[in-house]
Amino acid sequence: LLSHHDPHKQMETYFVNFDINSDSADLIDNHHGQAFCYVINGNIEITLNKQNYLLKKGDCFYYNSFVDHLIKNINGNISKMIWIITHPNI
Repeated sequence: LLSHHDPHKQMETYFVNFDINSDSADLIDNHHGQAFCYVINGNIEITLNKQNYLLKKGDCFYYNSFVDHLIKNINGNISKMIWIITHPNI
């Protein structure tokens, strides 16, 4: 299991497959908390406050979830990553 279903947990863990040219725009909104991303496969572009960061397989990234952010697959194939966030309702 990537995530135990404890009613008091503070983190949510996701295994995300990004299709070609897809992004995180419809996945989650800005919220209080933090996030950690680990790229399993592919190439990902993370935009934080209008600054772009390029990540490839094996790279990771940590950020505050309340800042404007967008995660986009810039790979010619599906990109995969683990995305761990503070639960938005905390």
